[in-house]
Amino acid sequence: MEFDFLYARNNGEIKEYLRGDEPYRKRPETDFYIPYEPTEIISVVKEVFACEKNMNGSVDIFLYTIYEIIEDSAMETYLVFDYLWMIKYARGRGWINVEKYETRIEAIERKLIKYIKIYEANLKEKIVFPNGWEQVDAWNDIVTRCDDRMKKSLNIL
Repeated sequence: MEFDFLYARNNGEIKEYLRGDEPYRKRPETDFYIPYEPTEIISVVKEVFACEKNMNGSVDIFLYTIYEIIEDSAMETYLVFDYLWMIKYARGRGWINVEKYETRIEAIERKLIKYIKIYEANLKEKIVFPNGWEQVDAWNDIVTRCDDRMKKSLNIL
């Protein structure tokens, strides 16, 4: 489906969409790509921001949902880290404009840091997503990819 986000939104399945549950899992177009995430996160981020043009409030729903699911489990905490990292990456590349959402993104980051600390032990274990994808040692991935400000907040600088 080209606009899975709108379909998921209409069916009340935003959380399932963000986790990459079937039928929402985004797969790369090439066979040479080995997925390292439960769904192709960049495609989801781009789709949500593209949907904002057609359906106002799409980004708000996306940001609200990732804010809410942070505390659900280590899996969701890691997933939100992945989304936040990709939002920052896409912003830096000029693929999306997040200017009007900066305050909300900062709130997500603050809550995320709190829950990364809470789930640190779990994040050092294997995380299995509902679609079967596994992340071994999510903690190391977080430490590798987070920016200096987040590392300082996590006391890992």
